[in-house]
Amino acid sequence: MAKRRCKGAYVRIELPDKRTTLPENTADLLKEAADFAILRAHSIWKMSEQNKRGWITYIQISEETFREDRERFQEIAEENVGLYHLLLSVFFTKIHQEMEPRASAHKIRTRNAYLSAGMAQREISSACLCLSEESARTIPQMKSETFGIDPHIWLTGFIGGRSVARVIAAFMNRGAEIFFPTAYIDIQGRIDLLVRFPVNSLGLCVQIKTFQNLNHIRYRLIPEVPYHQIKELSEDDQYFLKGVTEFRSDNIGMWFPLEIMIGDASYTQRYIDPPRNITYAFDRMLMDLFEHAKEFATP
Repeated sequence: MAKRRCKGAYVRIELPDKRTTLPENTADLLKEAADFAILRAHSIWKMSEQNKRGWITYIQISEETFREDRERFQEIAEENVGLYHLLLSVFFTKIHQEMEPRASAHKIRTRNAYLSAGMAQREISSACLCLSEESARTIPQMKSETFGIDPHIWLTGFIGGRSVARVIAAFMNRGAEIFFPTAYIDIQGRIDLLVRFPVNSLGLCVQIKTFQNLNHIRYRLIPEVPYHQIKELSEDDQYFLKGVTEFRSDNIGMWFPLEIMIGDASYTQRYIDPPRNITYAFDRMLMDLFEHAKEFATP
């Protein structure tokens, strides 16, 4: 992916050679991660600097803010990549929970709270992809209140992250290169994934939605209407197109805005890896998208 001026760096998603299982002391480790997050949340809340006029400005967090924290959890998890991402998901979820009630007091603090939520979902997705399917199934059943996270917040975040992981797994089976956007692009632009098929010159900015009772997928390319008609679109589509436009300004190539709605009902035998009907649905979708890309490229 050719990056020019975008805020931060994209994270190439690569599946591990072998998925890991959660150790017996996982609950204790998650509790420690949540307790540490409380301290970090308060230190982030106070992060500020004084300009030459003596005014206090709050500092915007970024991926770099948590570099040492990631190293800390990597040491704790050792070689267990799935556990590493699960620890980070608890860490970022707890930071968001600590910051969110007071975030409306200041624009930058509000942004920081939302960014931590975006980081949490990305780590949940990574945990689902790196853990064995048996271990991944245990995540929504965890008693999150024991490590200080509201069960509704935990389950909602998990469901969203699991859907992203399922879409990643389905795309990877079709030979795609997949990237997580920066947390900034995720939150501000409503872009969950960046998907690229180099052979077909197809790039996708993907927004993912979850429908619990859907037993297949639905998808649509967001209509790109002239500016004077933009208000005719839903508010969600407007934000998404705005994010895609910003992304395109920083990256070369064709990038289409794609919304994927994925259901939970098909995932009975498999939990993250795509079942047969989902694989077929992705094949049909990609055939349509490749044809669309050809038409778009035809002078």
